[in-house]
Amino acid sequence: MARSRARRRGRGKARSRAAKGERLPLVAFISLMAGFLLTYLGAEMVLSTYLHPVHWLTAGGGGLLGYLAGMGWYRWRGDIV
Repeated sequence: MARSRARRRGRGKARSRAAKGERLPLVAFISLMAGFLLTYLGAEMVLSTYLHPVHWLTAGGGGLLGYLAGMGWYRWRGDIV
């Protein structure tokens, strides 16, 4: 019985975080998508002779940098909504 209570408590915390609005800020999501897309398109132009997975890895790095920039913006200026 103690195990089921511990599981419920863990799930309850996750639900309460979502209810409080602690989700990914919109500015971080938009900058993640923009960083991914722009880096992918740039990698397609510059790295066209390399294997295709290189483009996806580069785009993933650009998305990560975009996310970090968006979180920096969120902490500095707040969300865009």
